Amino acid sequence: MLINSKVTGRALTIGIPVYNNEKTLAKAIESIRNDSEVDYKIILSDDGSTDGSWDLCAKYAAIDERVEAIKQPTNLYYNNFRFVLDAANTPYFCWLAGDDYFAKGFLSKAIATLEEQVEAVAAIGTCLFYHQDEFIGEANGSYAIIQDTANSRLVEYFSKATDNSRMYGVFRTEAARLSFPHKLFHAYDWAFSALTLTYGRHVDVGVNAIHRDKTDRSAYRKMVRKDAKNIISRLFPLFPMTSYLLTHKQINNTWPFFKSLFRLNFNSHLNYCEMFHPRYYKAVIFVQNEYASRIGWRFKRHLK
Repeated sequence: MLINSKVTGRALTIGIPVYNNEKTLAKAIESIRNDSEVDYKIILSDDGSTDGSWDLCAKYAAIDERVEAIKQPTNLYYNNFRFVLDAANTPYFCWLAGDDYFAKGFLSKAIATLEEQVEAVAAIGTCLFYHQDEFIGEANGSYAIIQDTANSRLVEYFSKATDNSRMYGVFRTEAARLSFPHKLFHAYDWAFSALTLTYGRHVDVGVNAIHRDKTDRSAYRKMVRKDAKNIISRLFPLFPMTSYLLTHKQINNTWPFFKSLFRLNFNSHLNYCEMFHPRYYKAVIFVQNEYASRIGWRFKRHLK
């Protein structure tokens, strides 16, 4: 089912993949509608919700011609993010989760920044994390990446990556489409952000961007198990993403890039094992600490 399919001539498309967001969806949509300076289009893609989410989608499409609502016949899972991106027909695009909302003024500021800085492919701002409506802190992943070369930008990204809140910035639509993985896997969104950096910089607009509901660590680890297709991708959740990037034509596989990915994979492996294999986790941490205190510093001194 599709409502308001002929909305064109806008500057920005906001794609909202919807799944059982009845309690939070209205706030998400209103955070866009309250930014009167933005010439936008909203695409709501309901992924088979079992609550009242679709009724809200249809309601907003009926009262606002800038809102398009689609009810998917089958559950798309991660592909719902691809669907709303593919449906965009504007020069700029961003995603908004159905349980998040934008900070006032961010969207207009982001578009103005991209208009001024033609070398940038994404405009991001500070992401604020919440849990059950309680503020818990700023995201560590929403920082500017403005190095001159694609490889240096990738190393900067993967050397500091702790979350991928930058995915909810405003992108040039063409770069976003070129960067979205052609196959899906756990942490496909990290691969997306990495590939956008091969096309240009991520600039910080200097304001709060989005209020996000932070995924609980236990829920995240369960997602890892759901996404894993084999034992390797279960124990090393970022391995499919890493394999995809290392064989991608846009990536120049230098040693600093490989090293940053290796470190990230090891840390995600420990994070997973901390919950599901605690004895192994404790043993690895013990060996790691022993190496750092007894051997590692000598090795580093020798290299100098």
